[in-house]
Formats: sequence, structure tokens, C-alpha cells
Amino acid sequence: DWLLLCYEEEPDSSIAHAALFFLGRTYTNLDDFPSAVSYYDKLLSGYPSSSYADDALYRVGRIYSIDNKTEKAINIS
Repeated sequence: DWLLLCYEEEPDSSIAHAALFFLGRTYTNLDDFPSAVSYYDKLLSGYPSSSYADDALYRVGRIYSIDNKTEKAINIS
């Protein structure tokens, strides 16, 4: 809840991109891949220069790979 609050209340803050990344990690660990991808996508679209962007991109590709969505994994950017 705290991570979501950090992002929703202050999307322009210096920690919003980190909150999105760790929300994605949390949902990945819970095997809720659609929610994880959603948060990683928000990070990638809203904060493309974030220090977490490359890791988020990798994790989205990995999730697609695990879900046998190879074509999606290859085409993410």
C-alpha cells in the first residue's frame, strides 16, 4: 500500500519510479504477472530515463518468456 501511495500521491517525486519498480517486483513474487507487467509498463512509459528502466524492461521480457509469449518478449521496447 505504501509503494502505491508513493506513486499515486506524488508521481513527480524522486521516488515514484522506484515505487513502480518495486510494485512490479512484489507482484512478480506473488506470481501476479499481469499486475507486474502493468507496473513495469508504467515505469517504462512514464520514466524512461529511470535507473530502473533497463531492469524493468528485462523483467517484462522475462515474464513474457516464462508465460511462453516469446513473440511479445522479443518485441518489447
